[in-house]
Amino acid sequence: MVIGLSRSRKLRIRIFVFGFLAAILMLESRPATAQQWNEFYYHSGTGTRFYYDSSSVQRTGSTVLVRWTDSNLKGGVERLVYLAQVECGARTIQSLQVDRYNAQSGAYIGTVDLRASDSPRRADPGSMAGYLLDRVC
Repeated sequence: MVIGLSRSRKLRIRIFVFGFLAAILMLESRPATAQQWNEFYYHSGTGTRFYYDSSSVQRTGSTVLVRWTDSNLKGGVERLVYLAQVECGARTIQSLQVDRYNAQSGAYIGTVDLRASDSPRRADPGSMAGYLLDRVC
């Protein structure tokens, strides 16, 4: 005699499996989010505050990768978080990518690769980029 699973047990297993698969898909579609945002610059002319994620700072020699954002919302609905590459010795910065998030829910929308459209530029003292370099270099 073959003993089968009860109907309710099969349903619970299916719910568990579907929930597990949904969680895996959500993790794969969103970047890790254990950010530690620190304000590093305030632009009084626009009232914009700039923040960098100190937990994202990765150093390799004089090259630093860092994520930053500002207090403005794109179109009033999206928060943009940039990944920048900083060359401390040359005092340059280049945006590598931007992650887009829903400003209301915080849900990850997608990532745009900026490598082809942004080249390294000088981070002048007193500029937003200059203050970011002062913090991470």
